[in-house]
Amino acid sequence: MTVGFWFRRDLRVTDNPALLRAAADGEVLPFFIRDRSVRMATFRRRRFEAALRRLDEQIRAHGGAGLWIMEGEFTAVLALLQAQGVSSVFATGEYTPRGRRRDVRAHVAARAAGMDLEFHDSPYLHVPGEVRKPDGSRYQVFTPYYRAWLTLPKPEPESGVVAWWHDRELPQPVDPGLPDAGPMVLLSTLLDERLARYSDCRDRLDLDCTSHLSEPLHFGELHPRTVWQAAAGQPGSEGFLRELAWREFFADAMGARDSAWQSPGADQPDMADDWHEDFEAWREGRTGYPVVDAGMRQLLETGRMHNRVRMIVASFLCKDLLIHWQPGARHFLEYLRDADVASNNMNWQWVAGIGPGSSAYYRVFNPVRQGLRFDPDGDYVRRFVPELRACPGASVHEPWQHPQGYADGYPQRIVDHDEARTRYLDSQRALRGQWN
Repeated sequence: MTVGFWFRRDLRVTDNPALLRAAADGEVLPFFIRDRSVRMATFRRRRFEAALRRLDEQIRAHGGAGLWIMEGEFTAVLALLQAQGVSSVFATGEYTPRGRRRDVRAHVAARAAGMDLEFHDSPYLHVPGEVRKPDGSRYQVFTPYYRAWLTLPKPEPESGVVAWWHDRELPQPVDPGLPDAGPMVLLSTLLDERLARYSDCRDRLDLDCTSHLSEPLHFGELHPRTVWQAAAGQPGSEGFLRELAWREFFADAMGARDSAWQSPGADQPDMADDWHEDFEAWREGRTGYPVVDAGMRQLLETGRMHNRVRMIVASFLCKDLLIHWQPGARHFLEYLRDADVASNNMNWQWVAGIGPGSSAYYRVFNPVRQGLRFDPDGDYVRRFVPELRACPGASVHEPWQHPQGYADGYPQRIVDHDEARTRYLDSQRALRGQWN
């Protein structure tokens, strides 16, 4: 008997319960369906292709013929699967609004074609909706959610044997791209070199202290089960594992609110008619605030951005420039290699002060202070803003105070932060006054 396995956000062979469930019913034909409607900038696309290539290599190494790549909706590939004798399809569950809608359509189409379609497992330690208050309702604030999340037993990685379908040789699925370090290598590096000092230096922009696991977790090359088992109880692990809980809290919040994940929120001020000009300056790293510009240029040049910088640039867009969070979130989703919808959009709402457990509306990041605190010698800024390399040390964060600050073409500030902060807070007080 031949069964299909639909890879989505679980691009791995090991510790894949849904794949093992498929293997229990017969030989597994592995396939992936490209969605060309998803916009991907170059670095995100290359990272995605690298993940597919790595999965294809894993399948071949385990005796399979490789990964079958198809395009379009699931409904369009049903006939191709049936032509190969596939009678049922298995997949890992999806919890984003878009993913749930796609799976409903796929389930209806499979039933109409006389094919079974089953979903098992999830990309999380605890599926959205599992962590509940004693009264059965969902948590709206992270800290109590985190306490409850910690008390739940964590599932262990699963292993087993998969018999792969190999009646024919499948074509190589992807063009050559830029390979990244293997996920298990990154996990080992975290455990051996980074974990003990993670909480102390993870916010430093000039030091390499982060886990580098956001991309493998996003693509499902690693499951958080594997990460938890490896890291729990290790010195320094608490701060890192807390970040795993944030990832699951945001997925839970998105699952509870559904369409609210993309709504602007009633407490956002009206945008100016010429907001597009300010948005382009922000998007291209031409705001005149060095740490903001360094972050935005890093995103365009590498597809990556430190989490601390993500908060700084998001606050600047929403609170200094009075631009709603959605344009910024869409830009991140297009360019970030680890563009996870739940984490991205709910983080944007958190910074904007409108999401579950969000920061207080009056918390406005000062880009100069943030730069001085987390990039004290200016190394991060100089790496991505070459116009400021003549500014030594911390002076790079205030080029208007340095005689060489504008000598090489660095732009003037598009807003005065203190004035922008006052304008934003006044607008928020006015909005809140309307509701009282």
